[in-house]
Amino acid sequence: FVGADALTLGLTLDKVVAKQVFLGEGIPTAEFFSTDNPDDAETLNTIGYPLIVKTRHEGSSKGITEESKVNNLEELKKRIRFVVENYNQPALVEKFISGQEFTIAVLGNGEEAQAMPVVQTSINGQKDFEDKVYTNRNIYDGSVKYLCPAPVSAELTKTLQNLAVQVFRAVDCRDLARVDFRVDKKGQPYVLEINPLPSFDVEDVFHLFPKCFGASFEETIKLILNLALKRYNLIDKNFPIFYQQELMA
Repeated sequence: FVGADALTLGLTLDKVVAKQVFLGEGIPTAEFFSTDNPDDAETLNTIGYPLIVKTRHEGSSKGITEESKVNNLEELKKRIRFVVENYNQPALVEKFISGQEFTIAVLGNGEEAQAMPVVQTSINGQKDFEDKVYTNRNIYDGSVKYLCPAPVSAELTKTLQNLAVQVFRAVDCRDLARVDFRVDKKGQPYVLEINPLPSFDVEDVFHLFPKCFGASFEETIKLILNLALKRYNLIDKNFPIFYQQELMA
């Protein structure tokens, strides 16, 4: 089959375990702690404020609302309680990173994995999120737009692409994935998460980046399928994969 195996899917769905892997590989990610007890929050919080409180095991920004960003102990306890009671799992509490958000598709396997063009996320036309939170509602209300390629420096582009590939390899992804970042005011990138089962929605990243190469979504699907076939040795390792030269240059 195409994509990551069960071990990688399980690892990346647990954001705490994934972040521990990132840190072990020297990959920058926001400071964090996890708890299912609001009364432990004061002791566990050695980070300071503001913080963002997330579910530990969900995707698609589930559980993320404007109230997820907290600025004091009372708000922190309330939000941890919300996650535990509504999602039946521990809360992941992270240092809130104010800045810009980016996402990058990665294609390939092992040493041949390559990052695609950097895509910038905007909400209601605003590229710098500042103190705003990217919520679950934003995904579905049409306020999220993607800029591809991202209007950023060549240096930042290269840094993000290198990190995306490093993350991809660290959790042993296969064939395809999407890596999300926040970049703070000083230009420091932080990995938010990796999604080994990325969306193929018509307005999402996997429909956008092929246009940078003059390719179609259908050609991209063929490319991904051929990457998997090559991994299983079902096609010759030198088989010319669809628009591989352009994508993998």
